[in-house]
Amino acid sequence: MKPISERDLIPAVEIALGQSERVKALSGNIKDLQAKMEMRKKVEKAKGILMQSYKISEEEAYEKLRNYSMKNRKPMKEVANYIIEFGRLGVRSSHEGA
Repeated sequence: MKPISERDLIPAVEIALGQSERVKALSGNIKDLQAKMEMRKKVEKAKGILMQSYKISEEEAYEKLRNYSMKNRKPMKEVANYIIEFGRLGVRSSHEGA
């Protein structure tokens, strides 16, 4: 085994530290993408439920979901979860439609 000099060690450590930061950043990106994919799956499932319940197109279901989300200041993920759980949009009041 050949001895390691300080001159050789410092660049190797710098490279290793740089790679470690890169791995951490990529790991964070993967987690973000996984969360976005899960949200997208839920939104797609909720759209399907709305399409079936209201006999509307995919575009109309998305608009209904998005508009409800905006009007009620709720994240689309939360609205989609509600639709998946209860099979419909939440009711705002007795005289307002969803």
